[in-house]
Amino acid sequence: MRERRDRAGGEGAPADMAWSVSLRLGGPRPMVRRVKRADPLRPTLYLSRRLRRVAPSGAVVALVTALLVLVITPTNTFLETTRRDIAPLEAFTVVSPIGATGAADPLAAVSAADAHVERAFPARAMWVRHPMLVGDAFCALLLVDSAEIPDLLARLHLELSSGHLPDAEHPGVVLHEDVARARGLKIGDRFGSLVNRDDTTPGAHPIVGLLSGAPRIALGDEGADAMSEFLMPRATHFVLVIAKPGEKEASDAALHAARSEGHEAFEVIDDAEMRARADKALANLPVLIGFVSSASAAVVALVVALLAVIAFQGRHEEFAILLAIGHTPRRLVTKLTTECAIVTGLGWLIGVLVALAVLAAFERSMMAPRGLVMRVWDARPLAASLLVPVASVLITLVALGRALRTLDPIEVVQRRGG
Repeated sequence: MRERRDRAGGEGAPADMAWSVSLRLGGPRPMVRRVKRADPLRPTLYLSRRLRRVAPSGAVVALVTALLVLVITPTNTFLETTRRDIAPLEAFTVVSPIGATGAADPLAAVSAADAHVERAFPARAMWVRHPMLVGDAFCALLLVDSAEIPDLLARLHLELSSGHLPDAEHPGVVLHEDVARARGLKIGDRFGSLVNRDDTTPGAHPIVGLLSGAPRIALGDEGADAMSEFLMPRATHFVLVIAKPGEKEASDAALHAARSEGHEAFEVIDDAEMRARADKALANLPVLIGFVSSASAAVVALVVALLAVIAFQGRHEEFAILLAIGHTPRRLVTKLTTECAIVTGLGWLIGVLVALAVLAAFERSMMAPRGLVMRVWDARPLAASLLVPVASVLITLVALGRALRTLDPIEVVQRRGG
């Protein structure tokens, strides 16, 4: 009896029969554990297991990226501060006699653009100096009829943050709060050459109000007192041209055409011309930025490639085995290059984030109190810093490709066995 049972199912038959019965009766299935093998060519496999070995390369890229962004970004202060100072020209255009002699009437040139001009009125101009990152910058001080000041503020989108507007009974100027902060001035203070001999603004101007907004300008009443009579001959006589809504470009074009057709004694100053002048003055700055970023990227790329080669020396056996079992050098180079790209890419991203955080704090604590305008998010330094990871990956690709081509897997395996 026992022999027939053994021949029918052997020793394991009862267990097999119990399993089949349990399956037919809806019992639990046995747990089968599947083991998923890791792909040896997956780039993140080595990075996750040997993070300490690749961290130095990422740290170098992060530090140099942060350094480049921190050094290059503040250079936009020159252009951004200048643009704030010339921003009022987006609301009006200036027509002035060349040489500031006042011998000719600027209104003659304005008449050629009557179809696009809403109104025009005379004004006098001086300049208020304020510190730049290097040297000085200047914002315009316009002396006009006090009745024109509220309309000018509305067109410039400026608000009176404190104080009051100047008028015949309360002469003085309203000054932009950034300029006042940069010079350490407040309401009630005076500025000008009669107050400080080093000041470039003629006369002595009491501050009666502060302005807030993007464009930087100072506005004052022409006045009729003895001081105004002294200042008027020293201030440039010109005309402020207010174009009709949506027709400023056509108005400026008509004014330039009128100047070229017989009004050469007049100068037309608009926002496009002043922006072009500012860009021309800073035209050589990108050359310096390009040199600094290229030199830094080249040095860092060599350092990263050297670290990658050193790390490769410790992975000889790994790649020798992969070559021996049939993986091609091209696939292994792709694996190594991808690893380098991930490390340098993460390093670049961390460096950029750290630099932006530091720049934001620097702008609030150091630049703004000095009246300097810095654009924290600037595409130029970010693009320049991209040279660091790109150059690192390219040089690493060449160095490791050459090392893999010269690697003899048989020799490495024999050395390991011996």
